[in-house]
Amino acid sequence: MFALYVALLAAVWLSSMDGVEAQNYTVHASVIFARTGDRTPLLAADTPRLTSLGAQQMNSLGAFFRRRYITSDSESPLQGAAVLTGLSSWSLDNEQVFVQTTDNMYTAQSATAFMQALYPPYTLPNSTAVYLDPSSILSNSTYIEAPLNGYQYGVINTVSQYDPYSAYIDGTSSCPNFANSALQYYSSDDFNKTNARTTTMYQSIGEALLKGVLPRSDWGYANAYLIWDFVNYLNNHDPASKAILDDLDSRGDIDQMGALASKKQAQIYGDLTQSYFLPGDRIRATAGKTLAARMLGMLLDNMASLGKANKLSLFVGEYPPMLSLFSLLELPQIDDRFKHIPPFASAIAVELFSWQGNETTSTNGDGFNYPDLSALWVRFLYVNGTSASDNYDQSIKSYPLFQRGPSETDMKWSEFETLISNIMMGEISDWCTYCSSQSVFCPTLIDASTSSSLGGSSNSKKNSNMKPQVAGVIGAVVTIGTFAIALILAMLFGGVRFSRRDKSKKSELGGFKGSAKLASDQDLHLSKNAAPVGISTVPVGGDMKKGHERAGSWELNDAAAMDAKDKEMQRNTIGSLGGSTVASFEPDRKPSYEGDEEHDGIDPFESPVHVRESV
Repeated sequence: MFALYVALLAAVWLSSMDGVEAQNYTVHASVIFARTGDRTPLLAADTPRLTSLGAQQMNSLGAFFRRRYITSDSESPLQGAAVLTGLSSWSLDNEQVFVQTTDNMYTAQSATAFMQALYPPYTLPNSTAVYLDPSSILSNSTYIEAPLNGYQYGVINTVSQYDPYSAYIDGTSSCPNFANSALQYYSSDDFNKTNARTTTMYQSIGEALLKGVLPRSDWGYANAYLIWDFVNYLNNHDPASKAILDDLDSRGDIDQMGALASKKQAQIYGDLTQSYFLPGDRIRATAGKTLAARMLGMLLDNMASLGKANKLSLFVGEYPPMLSLFSLLELPQIDDRFKHIPPFASAIAVELFSWQGNETTSTNGDGFNYPDLSALWVRFLYVNGTSASDNYDQSIKSYPLFQRGPSETDMKWSEFETLISNIMMGEISDWCTYCSSQSVFCPTLIDASTSSSLGGSSNSKKNSNMKPQVAGVIGAVVTIGTFAIALILAMLFGGVRFSRRDKSKKSELGGFKGSAKLASDQDLHLSKNAAPVGISTVPVGGDMKKGHERAGSWELNDAAAMDAKDKEMQRNTIGSLGGSTVASFEPDRKPSYEGDEEHDGIDPFESPVHVRESV
């Protein structure tokens, strides 16, 4: 009876969403994390890439958020007010919209497809030039349209595992402590029982579709997600594989594989009872902790700038951060869908808004009023990619966080900030220590005791707002300073001395620097390694072979043949330099003129040169 009562309350709460949307409120900022669109499977031989279906999914998702935050359904650029205050309606302003993804091919492609719909191609007749970007108008009042019918180029920031900001959207990568904790699940009773119970199903699917893809020994629950990802792709994209699955009447098996994959991944990324580095550290939810910090920080940046910065922030990645964040926000306790892997093109959004009529205390440079902190609210939204395939507007739902009541989907900013601060990991140096990470940026941050807020802005509970780039510079300066002090002490007390090497000794990687250019020769172009201006080379005798020119690329000719030719040529030439004449003979000299002190043609035991006095 109690379960029925809860279900009825949930139905009333969700069905009332339309009524909430109809109320007057103003969105000041929104942070979105979206899973990528449909992609090729991870077990495929080539690099995973976004499919055409995936591009359409992300494009539809972008179109939905455009309708929500920017325009109405009207196609006219002059109608429909922006729901998100101050956000450019038709011309993309990359200063207002921040987009970041991991450096995987399909994540960047997904972000691009999203942005193509958020800001579609933009073109207007000259009569409405007042609404155009001034840089698109020429002095003769001609409007120059961008290629592809006014295509707009959104900036997509990609981060690799070597970038500290990668922890925001992929917090478990390069985190050994997380990996070690995850491995413990494979020895648990739950894993062993589930593995034994599902062996037959995985073996039957493997016989049909996994030969040559995975070794037979890997056909099991241990690879539940990889197998489901591969088989589900074949079922959707490959007619022959779909026919095999239909003949096996294995539709139920595909659904079961999806459920098993979700069960296993929820244990790996969302089990809050597991610890590894410290008691109660909830190591499995690391990706959610860093994502929570990033989302909070982007909202704080918007507040600090009175609404000018980070109006709309988009992060695109894979599902693990979403599963982890669901657990930290205690969402699985109110809806079973949060126990499952989010489908492709699913998204979560955190909106910062205020109800219209609240007093404003500040005005930003754009002329928009920004409310007092006490008037700010936060709302958590989730878009399920599967149910959104036809209509995203019907699939978006608002959910209460931290097991609040069904009517408490909106949360005061101050309460939201406090609760998120309790679950997040806001310092890069903390993440490095917490994970025992060996990422290239960790030693500098830890050794120099510097840190950076993972939210993009330091919150009120943190003292440091140092950016990773600044921390890196400080670390480098500290390292150089330490080395310099040690060197000085060694010179003073250790007898260390330095001597200057002969300038004529050239680097083995060097070459004859034959190009010279005076300051007055601004328009003079010289070939690389060509002779200096004012220097010419002539043979001593009429039958003497000419020297071989070295200007140009070695790859233009047969280098081996050229070397052989050079060895045959003895440079017995007269160089004219300022009217003086000097004869020289230099056998087997290096083409780069290196090691001059070894082949300078001077015998210290010979008689000195006698001046020729006859004519």
